Amino acid sequence: MSAVNPIRRIHEKARGLVFLEPGLADVLDAIEAELDALPSEGPLKGPDFFALVGILNTLASLDGINLHVEDGQEKEEIDPVQEEQESPSTVDVEDVFQPITGQRQAAVAPPVAWF
Repeated sequence: MSAVNPIRRIHEKARGLVFLEPGLADVLDAIEAELDALPSEGPLKGPDFFALVGILNTLASLDGINLHVEDGQEKEEIDPVQEEQESPSTVDVEDVFQPITGQRQAAVAPPVAWF
């Protein structure tokens, strides 16, 4: 698809900068997987369109990319004992809104999560 090609070029340029911040490789791998999952022909509709918008937002904002990297690093540093002691009364948004079965899951944040 010709509309996705410029985004692929931006992705390739970002891939060339991974030596500056090696943690970005995971985020760029997720973006590459999303780009590969987009249809090769025809207009982007529904979830495919929102996935592309999420990719654009992630690539356009270095702060957003760094945020994803920091989130991944924080998960590794959490002590399992401390995690069990947390209050079970808190509600996690991810637990409330479960994905629809049979629908392709986006690796990048959907537009709703940007605000």
